[in-house]
Amino acid sequence: MMESEKKMLTNPFARLGLLARSVGTGTVSRAVDAVGERRAAEAFTNRNQAHGMKRFFGFSVVFATALTALAVFTLQIAAHEVSWTVDGRAAREGAYISPVSQDATVRFSEGTEFSVQQGSRLRVAEAGKKTVKAVLEVGASRIRVASGSPVSWKIDAGPFSVSPGAMANLMVEWLADELLRVSIFEGETSLLGTPSPLSLHAGQQVSANARDGSVEVRPLSPAPAMSSAATAEIRNELPAHPISSDEPTPAALPVPSSTGSVRRISWSDSVAAGDYAVVVREAERRGIAQVLADSTLSDLAAVADAARLSGRIELSKRALTAERNRFVRSTAARDAAFFLGRIADDHEHALASAIGWYDTYLLEAPHGSFSAEAFGRKMVAISKQSGRAAAQPLATEYLKRFPNGPHAVVARDLSIQ
Repeated sequence: MMESEKKMLTNPFARLGLLARSVGTGTVSRAVDAVGERRAAEAFTNRNQAHGMKRFFGFSVVFATALTALAVFTLQIAAHEVSWTVDGRAAREGAYISPVSQDATVRFSEGTEFSVQQGSRLRVAEAGKKTVKAVLEVGASRIRVASGSPVSWKIDAGPFSVSPGAMANLMVEWLADELLRVSIFEGETSLLGTPSPLSLHAGQQVSANARDGSVEVRPLSPAPAMSSAATAEIRNELPAHPISSDEPTPAALPVPSSTGSVRRISWSDSVAAGDYAVVVREAERRGIAQVLADSTLSDLAAVADAARLSGRIELSKRALTAERNRFVRSTAARDAAFFLGRIADDHEHALASAIGWYDTYLLEAPHGSFSAEAFGRKMVAISKQSGRAAAQPLATEYLKRFPNGPHAVVARDLSIQ
């Protein structure tokens, strides 16, 4: 290209004049033609790039739409609180599940299932979008957490809190208001309320005593101290050598002492195994008056628990009163005040007496194992006796002291003006 043509092309007015002069001649100078080729090549490249960007943008839109739909679907699932049925019938939060003649089956909407054994008492205290909390007040429940459940589970029993993981399969027992036993058949479970938190896995069993603070973790196997129902559940899970009908079960075998004599199974162990009638019968054989006056604290507490749990309320009250009179400074004596309050509350429906005993327990053991339960029961009793307004200050105090306590749902309801 000549120098004069280059100068012309750099000047837009000169280039315009050159194009105008070429109109009608049928010919275009090489300089103008070169500029046209470059413009055409640039336009073609820009067109391909724009087409690629359009394809990329379109794919991005589709991908983003899919992600948005997935997020909306997930949020819709999370937005729904967990619901549940008891033996196929819809249930409400806070209602007690107390099967009498046979076990009750509690099925949750995301697939988890509780089998509450007859004679037990359980309630679903809280069912949110991400967390479900149940309170086992007495008895046993088999728990099967659904595979992939997005819910965090928590089962409170006395001062203990059991938190099974996903796909967990376990039995939770709360016996005589003092002994927790958790048997893990599948998955993992954590336990709070013991001197240090515990992480448990399949094949383990833990026993924790609320009164003396003892904790024992051992391999899962049928044991003498277990209830017959729990033993049957474990035998369904683990293969065991069958025992003939003529052969005594391990629980019936005497335990030889170092001197070769036979040691009787303690009344505390019998209560933990659910053999309440055996304890009451032996106490009556020895003479109730003598037992109340001379027996050890452990035996006295066992009689009180066995009598209460088998419906012998008056005998239980006598044993609890003996605990308080004979072992004044013991933890058992302080706990006896709480149990006397429960008897007045649950069996005698004497609210004033129950409130008095709860106050006694909270005064003697403000940080005791049953302080949250005693405070909550007092709050409920006052609301029944004197109305919601009278219970509101207690509800506010309860939520401050026990924000995750067994009566937190009731306290939140009562605290509403």
